Amino acid sequence: MVVIKRVGALLGLGIMLLGFSAIPVQTQEDNSKIHNMTIEQAVELALENNLQVKIAQADKKKKDAAYAYAKTISRTIKEYQGSSFQERLAEDLKPRIAERQGEQAERLYQVTLNGVKILAESAFYELLKAKENLEIAENALKRADEQLKLTNIRFEVGSAAKIEVLKAEAAQAGTRASLTAAQNNYKQKMLELNKVLGIDLQTVVEPQGSFSFNREEFVLQQLLDRAMLEESSLIQAEDNAAVAQWTYEFIKNYYTPSYGDAKTAEQDAVMADLMLSQTRNNVITTVNQSYLSLKAAEEQYEYLKKAVELSYEAYRLTQLSYELGMSTLDELQKASDDVKVAEAQLSECIYNYNILKACLKNCIYSLR
Repeated sequence: MVVIKRVGALLGLGIMLLGFSAIPVQTQEDNSKIHNMTIEQAVELALENNLQVKIAQADKKKKDAAYAYAKTISRTIKEYQGSSFQERLAEDLKPRIAERQGEQAERLYQVTLNGVKILAESAFYELLKAKENLEIAENALKRADEQLKLTNIRFEVGSAAKIEVLKAEAAQAGTRASLTAAQNNYKQKMLELNKVLGIDLQTVVEPQGSFSFNREEFVLQQLLDRAMLEESSLIQAEDNAAVAQWTYEFIKNYYTPSYGDAKTAEQDAVMADLMLSQTRNNVITTVNQSYLSLKAAEEQYEYLKKAVELSYEAYRLTQLSYELGMSTLDELQKASDDVKVAEAQLSECIYNYNILKACLKNCIYSLR
């Protein structure tokens, strides 16, 4: 689950795409409102408020201006036929590098947009998962209440000892504490979402949409082809290799292949090409791992869905058995715990699958 592990750290780490500033709410009345929000609206807000998007836009303009300036200098030198090393460098090589850097800035801008989308979707799904886990905790408390009620009834008719009542009360208290923890976690995930979206941290967001598993098909070769064009680390490695090769050819042609600087530039080009090959292999490996993780999550979901159904049925039967005095309170509580664990595992699987889908859709594999 390579991508999931990386995405799991997104909200806690300052990775390349995070750069948000909170937008102050105008009035106290606005601050108290509940904002219903879909995942599409969350992505739109993040794209509007993300500082890194603005930085990428500025970088594009800067590289375009640098290319225009390099072309002007090149034309000027060509007109008076400058022949020194620096003049030939400015005439021939620098415009090519500036043009390549402009193209790189445009491609990396698109990568930045996709990365921001992943951040927003990840934070939104985190909130949905926290909401789901809150419901799981509430259901667990309901079962604990039922267990205490049944135990008290059995105690009153003499079929249960006082120790069982105390155990049921302790279990109820523990389950209530777990519910409080789930409530606090939900609030924390809301704060994290607000931070990612660049809105006031006290804004109450009510996420719209179901926390569900919707299977989507991907073709591995299409994912690989797209990654070869859009993956950020590969874009940078390709540009480094191209510039290194151009630099070597320029120095070699201006002087001779045996010239000291030409030999150094040649090895720089060789190293850049090797780094490009390594980066390409890393990208291919990561895309394959992500694709296989998606397929594994699909199979895991089917298993976990059945496991939840089975755990509920096992709890129902154990509860009936306990009412008849054929099972112990410990067995009933274990059956309840099994339900909670199965539901939590299913919730985690749904979250992981949705994040994997988002990463594959947006061609984001190199998050750190």
